[in-house]
Amino acid sequence: METWTEAEEKIIAQIMASETMHDPENATGDIRIQCTRSEALRRLQRRKVCGAYREPSKSWVLTDIHLPVTLRVIRTPEEIARFKAMTERRRAA
Repeated sequence: METWTEAEEKIIAQIMASETMHDPENATGDIRIQCTRSEALRRLQRRKVCGAYREPSKSWVLTDIHLPVTLRVIRTPEEIARFKAMTERRRAA
């Protein structure tokens, strides 16, 4: 296990708090979640230049990493049953 300096830990925490990423459990890629620690570590390492961390500055990168977290609606079993019933009624008509 690799150890991180206090400065790196602050950068990792800042990345996790302010950046989003694609949800790895969603194959379509249209769901955004808060950046995880493993992704923050990867981004920290990728952004180092000559051993020093550099904030991203390209506009397309900034836009991508700051997309809002996708809110998910959790349906109850009753709601799902109601939607299925409505779909069946429409198909029957």
